[in-house]
Amino acid sequence: MGSGRAERAGPQSRQTRSARSATDTGEAATNRGGRRRERILDVAKDLLLRGGPSAVVFRDIAAQIGTTHGNLQHYFPTRMDLVVAVCDREVARYTRTLQQVPSRRSSRIRRLRQIIDSGFGLSRSPDALIWRVIVGMVDHSPEMRLLHRREIDAYGAALSGELALVYPELSESARRQAVHLIQTAMQGLTLHYVHADPDTVSSRALESRLASAIVELVDAGA
Repeated sequence: MGSGRAERAGPQSRQTRSARSATDTGEAATNRGGRRRERILDVAKDLLLRGGPSAVVFRDIAAQIGTTHGNLQHYFPTRMDLVVAVCDREVARYTRTLQQVPSRRSSRIRRLRQIIDSGFGLSRSPDALIWRVIVGMVDHSPEMRLLHRREIDAYGAALSGELALVYPELSESARRQAVHLIQTAMQGLTLHYVHADPDTVSSRALESRLASAIVELVDAGA
């Protein structure tokens, strides 16, 4: 009888194992696909930093990661799709960094200053070159202009959300103005650091004065 029960249970058990195996295989494929996608983005980012969007060539990327042109297009049909994905990933990283910065135990002025300093830190990072490349092309490429607007809006929405946590009494229009102030200062610093060393005493003093002015304006409007 025991053998009979085992035989009756066999088909169901085999189906369960088959379903589990299929799930595991699907998850493994998804993980491989995710890693491959990140690798493509890493290489594309490096090319973008070196030579701008025109340097993002599928043939070169395929050669570096050991795949085919067609396989790249499975993930990113066009070069512009790939450039947009690189920029989207950078903004997502900046947004996560922004959300991790303010300590809820600090005063709200201190938390606001941390938000601003985090943004200014992005302006002096090596990856700021991506934004300088995009800004340099907005007058000549409608696609770059749209991409610039898209990324500005995405980061602005993240800034607005953090400001709402620190200053919930700020009106929506006052919060938009604060976001605009911070982003304008960030963009100005990003371009300023094309020629100026961001690690000098004078550069840090400039950042400090800008941050203090923004904090004063935002706090006064709360």
